[in-house]
Amino acid sequence: LRPSDARERAIDYPHFDRLVDLRQPAKDVAKQNSWLSLFNPVSSNDRTLLSQQAEQAYQASQIRGINREEKVASLNIAIQKIDALIDLDSKNHKHYLLRAIYVASKGDQANRLRSITDFDLALKNCPANDNAEQSRILFERGITFANIQNFDKALEDYNAVLKINPNNHKVRLLRADLFAHTTQDYK
Repeated sequence: LRPSDARERAIDYPHFDRLVDLRQPAKDVAKQNSWLSLFNPVSSNDRTLLSQQAEQAYQASQIRGINREEKVASLNIAIQKIDALIDLDSKNHKHYLLRAIYVASKGDQANRLRSITDFDLALKNCPANDNAEQSRILFERGITFANIQNFDKALEDYNAVLKINPNNHKVRLLRADLFAHTTQDYK
């Protein structure tokens, strides 16, 4: 929202107590508004808003035809929003998973390596009995390992997914593709 929009829409949102500027880094917004948490704890609506903004920025980065700079700028906004969510709830594995996916989406080797740490944190914070989420995290991390040409780790993750869900056809295809593009003899 622009400041003028915020004043006009204050009637529509009686509990409106802060402005989130999409151009401002999320950590700065959290720092500026941290004193509010003493009087008004962060509501689930705030978290939902940050999640929606992150998803919108990520979707904007996936539009065909935009140049690399626009894509990276959209991904940076999405990552800032997820960073703010992690600041609010550092034990939520979904936030780490999203940040890992967004960082890896930048497409360069350094960011893919950086995203591995977030995948590891997502696995660490994921409930042990949530096989679907563990499978998703391992699946995404396996793809990232394959993209950085760490085929052994990719294969480990793909095999771990297949232990959780033996009928996962996407992983079977990715594993077959991995076998086809490597010269090593995997068993």
